[in-house]
This record gives sequence, structure tokens and C-alpha cells, in this order.
Amino acid sequence: MSNQVWKSGLKVVYAKEELPTEVVKSIFLAGPSSRNLETESWRPEALELLDKLGYDGHVFVPEPRNGKFSGDYVDQVEWETSALNQADCIVFWVPRDMRTLPGLTTNIEFGLWANTGKCVLGTPPGAENVRYLQWMAAKNKIPNYSTLEATLQEAIERLGAGALRKGGDAQVPLHIWSHPTFQAWLAAQKIVGNHLESARVLWTFRVGQQLEKVFSWCLHVNVFIKSENRYKMNEYILGRTDTSTIVLYYKPEGGSILDIEFVLVREFRSPARTETGFITEFPSGSTSKSAGESSAIEELEEETSIKIDPSRLRRLDQLQLAGTFSAHTSSLFVAELTEDERNMVADLDGKTFGNKEETEVTYVELRSLRQMIALKLVDWSSLGMVLEAIITDEGLALNTATGQE
Repeated sequence: MSNQVWKSGLKVVYAKEELPTEVVKSIFLAGPSSRNLETESWRPEALELLDKLGYDGHVFVPEPRNGKFSGDYVDQVEWETSALNQADCIVFWVPRDMRTLPGLTTNIEFGLWANTGKCVLGTPPGAENVRYLQWMAAKNKIPNYSTLEATLQEAIERLGAGALRKGGDAQVPLHIWSHPTFQAWLAAQKIVGNHLESARVLWTFRVGQQLEKVFSWCLHVNVFIKSENRYKMNEYILGRTDTSTIVLYYKPEGGSILDIEFVLVREFRSPARTETGFITEFPSGSTSKSAGESSAIEELEEETSIKIDPSRLRRLDQLQLAGTFSAHTSSLFVAELTEDERNMVADLDGKTFGNKEETEVTYVELRSLRQMIALKLVDWSSLGMVLEAIITDEGLALNTATGQE
């Protein structure tokens, strides 16, 4: 079996062998391992099935190529941990027999990886003591099959065509690799000559009825910085879906910049460290669409009930909101309100909006820049958006020659 040539182009990596630095898709075969000559391993059958099903990616097998475990236990565990991290999909096949295949380590591994979004579970009829694994699978929306072939077929379908990754990029599993924010971060690094030396998944946060979408993710990374000829390995990258933000303003006649009024949204946000316990910000959010004009208008109406013609919006820029914390950006749009629109917004004070299905409850506020600063209503990112609007929007330009408003 170890020297078999696979028709599909299957690439098998056995325990303690060097992990690939070039991958398109990969599966880790997790589950009980036989520790004696009398009990046959289930993994040779799994490899045969993968070949039959036409799978042509890498397979990580946590058993020695010759079938005989030997050497340092820590080396084995370290290899498995690295392979589990790199794998695009982890197939847990648990034909548990407490006398021959107890799979106690499998319980811990399943618990560690259950919430990553890259697991498939198989528990055949007669498997002992798997109720908790099945419960956890249901809790984390992990598909659970009763045959090995169906379990492997699910893994293959999830991976699809995969994606080519080389070097340190190969350590980024497919579900994070394909996230738009990760790709944008990686592209920015490569433009300046930096590259990812290594990466390890810390966590993922998934949304959707079946938890099918990765909303945010966190990687511990080692990045080579070309301009400094050194590695940076003591930080993590946090990313989430990019957003769109709309700055709507009303400029009173004869008033100063500080008298300009802005449409704000107040909403309870769990990380708030404000006096009110709420966050006040500009209408903003992410949607299933890409962050852009359409999603900006959609978020504005959802959070405030205000409708605005797309032709009135002017796109200013797309920047990070907290560059030392998260890789995501917001696309900024600006539009000026008429006096009638300003009065209409003022009448919205105290009314609630938002998407209650997503536990979003929002309140509309109309506040001058003077109030925003004096009352510390918004965070630094929001004040930066005000500055961008004031400097770049034609009606709010500063007189740079005199330094006057």
C-alpha cells in the first residue's frame, strides 16, 4: 500500500514525513489508530476510496508508512498538530471499539477542531461511545455520515477545485485562504516584497444557518519583511468581512465646520467601553455583497430607514479602521443632505430600526461635529472619516492657503 501508484494522482504523506510546501487541497484522516498487529487500520481502505472517487490532492495519514509505530511520541504529536493545522479538511472516521480501537486521543482532537468549519464526521453503525461526538457535530453543523465512502465524498465536495498555495501560504487552510480579506491582506504584503513564512489558525467565527460562512478569522503568523530583512513572528492577523460606511451631513448656512451636522447610528455593541454602553458611529456594515455602493445604501436604509439615490453618493476611499488590530477595511461614501432631509432625519430621533433577526437594534441621531467631540460620542475611526469628508468633499474643503475654514 505504501508504494502504490494512485490513478487519481493522490499524494499521500505519512506520519513524520515532511509536509508539502505546495498544495492545492488536502485532507487529514483523523480517528482511532491501531497499535497492534492484530487490528487492521481503516486508513488503507480510505485511501482506496479516495482514489476511486477521483480525489487528486494531498492526504495526511497519521500512521507510519510501514505501519509500525516507533520513535519519539512527542515528534508524532507535533507532526499531527502541524498536519491538522495545514489540512483543508479533517475527516474524522470513528469506528470505535473500546477493546481494539478506543480512539481516546480522537475525542480531544475532535473537540479542538470541531468549530473550525473544516471537519467531517463519520460514525458507522455499532461504533461505541460516539454520542457526544455526534452531539458536538450537530452543534457545530458538522455533517455526520454512517459510511466511510459517504464521509470522504463529503470532504471531496467541500474542497472542490481547491487553490494552489506555495511556501508559507501552504499552511493557510482553504476556508481562510479563500476569504476576501485574507487575500487582500496577502496581496498588500506581496506588493512590498514581504511573504508569509508560516501560519497557524487560532480561531474562526462562522455565520449562516449552517455556519457555512467564515465571518472572521485569526492567524498567528511569521512574516518576512523584505525592507528590513527580518522575520516578524510574535503577532496575529485578525480579519473580518470588509464594510461600507456612509457619511451624510448637513451644512447650516453661515455655520463653521464645527456646526456641520452628521447622521449617526447608536447601537449596542458587545465590545463597547463607553459611558452609555452603546457605540455611536456612521451607518455602516457588511453584507453578502462586496463592500461597495450597493451595500452602503442597503445598510443605510436598514439602520436608519433613510433612502438615498446612488447618484448622490461620492466614494472617497477604502482604508483600514484599526490597522494594528484588524486587516479589514471600510469603503467610505459621502453625501450632503438638503434642509428638508435634515429635518426628516431629526424626526427619526427615538425610533428604532435595524435587523432584529440578527439582534440588531439601531437608533438615529443627528449631531454636530462640536457635539461629537465635546461629548466623545464616536471613536477615533469615525472622527477620521469626518476629517476625510471635510477635506475632500467639495462643499467642505479647507482653505489650505490661509489655514482658515
